[in-house]
Amino acid sequence: MSNLSDFLGGAGGDLYIGLVNDSGFVQAFEGAGVAFVSDAAGVISYSLNGTTVAGTIIQGGYVSFTAGLWLSVGSFSAPNIYPSGLAFDGTNLISCDNISDLIYIYDGVSPAVLSSFASASESPSGLTFDGTNLISCGYASDLIHIHSGVTGTILSSFSSPGATPSGLTFDGTNLISCDQTTDTIYIHDGITSTILSSFASPSSTPYGLTFDGTNLISCDSTSDLIYIHDGVSSTILSSFAAPSVSPAGLAFDGTNLISCNYSTGIIYTHLGITATTSGLSQNLLLTKLESV
Repeated sequence: MSNLSDFLGGAGGDLYIGLVNDSGFVQAFEGAGVAFVSDAAGVISYSLNGTTVAGTIIQGGYVSFTAGLWLSVGSFSAPNIYPSGLAFDGTNLISCDNISDLIYIYDGVSPAVLSSFASASESPSGLTFDGTNLISCGYASDLIHIHSGVTGTILSSFSSPGATPSGLTFDGTNLISCDQTTDTIYIHDGITSTILSSFASPSSTPYGLTFDGTNLISCDSTSDLIYIHDGVSSTILSSFAAPSVSPAGLAFDGTNLISCNYSTGIIYTHLGITATTSGLSQNLLLTKLESV
């Protein structure tokens, strides 16, 4: 398969909707709920089951996978099999993987990976963003790492309050961490090793934290539940089942909760902060083939 035209076939110049994954195009089709129109300038309005997106298609060629226009992104497969932590930096989703020991930067909240770098700790398990720097931890070590921006460069590290840190978040003032062995959630003094207070996790294996601007949210890989706390406290306002067993990471993008499960290798986009998740994304790209 030398190029996209060889794969798709058909008449040159035709417009196709392509179903893609991390490996590139899987199949091409027209119809199936997809409608599209174009004008002379190549501005495309395309609709999938009523959801419309507009974008510009490169004329005389095709839009590559990495430069493509995502039509619909919902839940999607992580880049490796064991996603173990999530964060959101205000623009892009960030994840880590417990097997590859890599941290991945996504293009927004989509399957497209912009870059990756080695984790500072083996078996990375927790990520958060403090508005300037990424913060990470790994349960194979007892260290919390402050990165320089969202890079692999480490500005400083300090000991976590437990031996197996498993989740991190930032509430705008203080770092919050959890430990899967002590089953405890810790409130740090700013971003330091000093602990202001701590409380018991709602279940026995806390493995993910995020903060929605008002309430702490945690998940537990034994109970398989996601918990909404009352502020940053042990009081639980509500809980709901994670999308699959063994939830491992949480993030909040300002609108929707995002979770990952190492049992499925999937990153799930929730509708708001609810148990409802968008379907597994078909990751649709609109592509124009060069005339052949």
